[in-house]
Amino acid sequence: MGVKKQVVLFAFFLILIACAAFEVVPESPVTSIDGVAIDFEIQGKGSPTLVFIHGWSCDKTYWAEQISFFSKKFRTVTIDLPGHGKSGVDRSNWTIEKFGEDVVTIVNKLNLKQVILIGHSMGGPIVIEAALKIPDRVIGIVTVDSGALLNPTKDPSQKFVDGLLKKLRSDFPKTMNIIVKKHIFLPTSDQKLVQKVAADMAAQPPEIGIEVQRGLLEWRMGDDWDSIKKVKAPICFINAERSVPNMNLYKEVPHFKYRLIPNVGHFVMLEDPIAFNQVLLQEIGELIKLAKQKDVVLK
Repeated sequence: MGVKKQVVLFAFFLILIACAAFEVVPESPVTSIDGVAIDFEIQGKGSPTLVFIHGWSCDKTYWAEQISFFSKKFRTVTIDLPGHGKSGVDRSNWTIEKFGEDVVTIVNKLNLKQVILIGHSMGGPIVIEAALKIPDRVIGIVTVDSGALLNPTKDPSQKFVDGLLKKLRSDFPKTMNIIVKKHIFLPTSDQKLVQKVAADMAAQPPEIGIEVQRGLLEWRMGDDWDSIKKVKAPICFINAERSVPNMNLYKEVPHFKYRLIPNVGHFVMLEDPIAFNQVLLQEIGELIKLAKQKDVVLK
């Protein structure tokens, strides 16, 4: 065999190796179980994969400060839930359970073996529902200021539900602005950030925003506590300091802990991303340790 042929064959061999090592990733968007396009973005490499889920009337860009930090060490996945961001809107059943299925769809499509689910606000209940469907893939859950939504002692009354939905129907943008500016941030919060979040959330199509909120309220009034107690993965709450959970309540939840971030409102990861990222990094480390210990016991 001539030298040229040997060089060509060697080059071809290297290409085959490279192709074998190359991970085929489905293009975004993928389709949900009920036919809705789900937009997602992957950055970084490494295990476990961190899957970030945004809250009501937000989108995956709200995790930008976390993706730039964590993608240096881990594979990160951000998702636009249906009805939000770049995902589809053609859905009639806007429930927390459906959103949980959407997360599962992405995890399965990407064939992620070990994931930590991270959900802000409404994203907390969503990652709870997702974890129930794929317990063999989820090694940990982190909820970000979702404590009030995951506390059965704070479930809304029917009167509150009816009143809130009535206000949203009467003037969605105005009501959203009031919610954000009066109830979500602190008086000391950066006003530019407050204005941005208020504008983003008020711009959500009312017909979707109202039905999504209805789905969240129904989840909270339903069997939410049973769902939380059934989760097998360790759960960590990272809350604003004003949202201290009732530890007696969470004794029924295995491997539960919480961390508090001072001087921030509801959007913890936006208001103090440096402090939040450090706390989240520590908790990810703990979840990885727990997963390794469990793996040793199983073997």
